[in-house]
Amino acid sequence: MNRNLGAILILGLLWTLCIISIYQLHAFPWIYYLILSITGYLAIVFFILYFNKRIQQLEKNISTYELNKNELLSNKELLGQLEHFDALTSLPTRIYFRQAMQRALTHAARYKKMLALLHIKIDHLPNEADNLIQEIATRITTILRKGDIVARLTEDQFAILINDLVHPKYAGPVAEKILRAIHAPYNINSQEFNLTASIGISIYPSDGTTPEKIEETADTALLTAKQSGGNVFKFFTKEMDIHVHEHVQMQSALRNSIPKNELTLYFQPQFEIKSNKLAGIETLIRWQHPEQGLILPDQFIPLAEESGLIIQIGEWALHEACRIYQSWLKENYQPVQLSINISAKQFHHQNIAKLLKPLLQDYQIPASCLQLEITETTAMENVAITAEKLKEIHALGVCIGIDDFGTGYTSIGHLKHFPIHTLKIDQSFIKDIPKSPDDMAITIAIISLAHNLGIKVVGEGVETQEQLQFLRRHDCDIAQGFLFGKPLTQDQIIKYFTKR
Repeated sequence: MNRNLGAILILGLLWTLCIISIYQLHAFPWIYYLILSITGYLAIVFFILYFNKRIQQLEKNISTYELNKNELLSNKELLGQLEHFDALTSLPTRIYFRQAMQRALTHAARYKKMLALLHIKIDHLPNEADNLIQEIATRITTILRKGDIVARLTEDQFAILINDLVHPKYAGPVAEKILRAIHAPYNINSQEFNLTASIGISIYPSDGTTPEKIEETADTALLTAKQSGGNVFKFFTKEMDIHVHEHVQMQSALRNSIPKNELTLYFQPQFEIKSNKLAGIETLIRWQHPEQGLILPDQFIPLAEESGLIIQIGEWALHEACRIYQSWLKENYQPVQLSINISAKQFHHQNIAKLLKPLLQDYQIPASCLQLEITETTAMENVAITAEKLKEIHALGVCIGIDDFGTGYTSIGHLKHFPIHTLKIDQSFIKDIPKSPDDMAITIAIISLAHNLGIKVVGEGVETQEQLQFLRRHDCDIAQGFLFGKPLTQDQIIKYFTKR
């Protein structure tokens, strides 16, 4: 305001002096000079106020620009941090790790050093596992030396760069320590978890001299570790590279197996031990490969799980099993219980009850004639979610079985919360009966436990009369295995059926 008043007084004084100078010339009457003076003053006041307002607006815009500039710089720094460091674990991300690896390779090349890259994948990480991931990151970090680098690449995958490696063999003990650390029990929110991991190891310079090649060979070794069943580490070899190329080709062929109608269902009978009557049949999937012939599940199901195709294949199997079962009902065969296996990925990533309901309606199948089987490991991944999903399935009238029982980490207390109809003793306990006292003791304990909870027991993998007699003596309900018959096609299995 003071600045405006000063400008008005100065310009007004100059304007007055100008008017007086003109008046002294006597060119016009005095009234004209008075009007001119007043008009001039008003014009000066107007222009001073107008330009001052424009200056204030300009200053405000400059201030806003500076504020936005500072905010943008701050956001740029934040984005840089998010780009280079994982928000959950504070570990470096893949971008930062790749830059660090490039520097490490340059250093190693200059000073003729070796280094190792370890790719770590957590086997079967449960959903909503933020606390678990943080604990895993902490455990891995505490094992490493100060100069080594650990990063989180994806949700369930980590990477470690071991610098200045004296000999490739020294990467093995580090991997072993990491496997033990990850496998140690976790207690998160009063819930206990057991995890395993797979590790692939690549060595510079023998397995690659660029970041891309080192990562590629580490991934190849990781894939081999996963195919070995997990909870192991593998070093890259040239033979692995050949295997991976074959693996990729097989994966591509499997992806086309459904549209090409190459998948088919086989059925294995189950019998009541006391009466020898047909108790049910289990659905088993096979792949009729155009070049390799009939491929068994253990050769392609792990590949399907790894690629995510297992969900699509699982849906196909449910539809196909229901379609075939409807055809048996139409041929007036006596209904028997049909067991269908559900993979861990399908169980945890799909609403199985929602998927089943229209199938039961469309194919007009009595719900009690279907039994869905999940493995013990799948059931224990997240007990609360498992219980909720199983109750939804049970509400439809569909029966539920636990497969491979005895191989996981089931707490006995959890079983009573699951609406289970059958427990299937894993065949690894049956195969060494009667030679193994331990397997016999475990089998007896499982039968007793299940019966006390009102659950039927299926002995899987029965191949000898001795095994069958043992199960009979200890009141096992149902037996299944090659002793009774191998898996059969839908046309062959009907020889066990009776007409209504």
